[in-house]
Amino acid sequence: MVEVKKKDSESVEGLIRRFSKKLQQSGRLLKAKKNRFYQGNENKRQVKENALRKKEMRETKEQLSKTGKLDNVKDPKKVVRMLKKEINQKNKNK
Repeated sequence: MVEVKKKDSESVEGLIRRFSKKLQQSGRLLKAKKNRFYQGNENKRQVKENALRKKEMRETKEQLSKTGKLDNVKDPKKVVRMLKKEINQKNKNK
C-alpha cells in the first residue's frame, strides 16, 4: 500500500503528484496493468474446439462471400449472425 501524508505548506496538486510518483516507483501500477486482461490457461480440448469453430466460421464466410450473400452486409454483427445461421443449417442437414 502506498501512503502519502500532506505536508504543512503543500497543495493538493503537489500531494497528488507525489502520490503518483510513489505509486509508479512501487511498481504496483505496472502489475495492475499486466493483470488487467489476464486469461487463464485453456485445456487442450477447449483450444481444439475453438480452432475448429474459427475454421468453420472462416470457411462459411468464404463460401457466403463467393455466393454474393455477404456483399451488401456492412454490420459485423449481422455477418456473424448470418454465419452462425448458415452453420446451424449445415449441422441440421448432416
